[in-house]
Amino acid sequence: MGEVLKFPLGSKIRSMVTQPLRWVAMDTESYFDELTGRSHVYEISFRDIYNPDFSFNTKLSIPDPQCLNDWRKERGYTEESFINMPTLQDIIPVLRFVLGSCVLVAWNLQHELRIFPELRTMVYDHKCCMKRFADQFGDYSYEFNDREWDKLHVAAGKLNIPLQEGEFFHSASTDTRILSEVWKQLDKNGLPASFRDELLLRSEAETLFREMDDLANSLREENESLNAT
Repeated sequence: MGEVLKFPLGSKIRSMVTQPLRWVAMDTESYFDELTGRSHVYEISFRDIYNPDFSFNTKLSIPDPQCLNDWRKERGYTEESFINMPTLQDIIPVLRFVLGSCVLVAWNLQHELRIFPELRTMVYDHKCCMKRFADQFGDYSYEFNDREWDKLHVAAGKLNIPLQEGEFFHSASTDTRILSEVWKQLDKNGLPASFRDELLLRSEAETLFREMDDLANSLREENESLNAT
């Protein structure tokens, strides 16, 4: 018999609720500091794949914004743009709170986890979109006897997903939007990808409970009939 837990009189048990898993696309932009041997994330973006009303994007404070290349600076990643920006450590508590019930989707998941390993403990689960895309659309490599992995912009081209005005690849906000569109396209092609297909819908659960109740009632009536005789 299981242990009976005793609570003092007047104590309160915190209420618990369940909620659907949310699927969130994520991308970071970072640079590698050869002097310290560390990668520094200077931009991060999140976007709900199935509810685009939720998105979050911010630049992050880094030790030396001047080290970014001219291509970056021409696209707004200037030293001034990083003034008063939070650090990655500043936003980690918020990310833990927001992402706890989410499945995180990244293009190159292994890369993201390498530069931001805390993600492993922040989310319910994580998925690699690049590998999922390769299973269906990657060019076959006879050398490696497997499908090749593509860059995100190549995947967008194969699926005819255009950039919107002002967007450019290797911007965290652009990449999360394109990543979301790629993921949804893969959903339409029916490849295994998400727990969405494995969750029990409410209507299905209600039907299952009714069947269980009917079975219990049938067994109860049968038992009463046997006892009566």
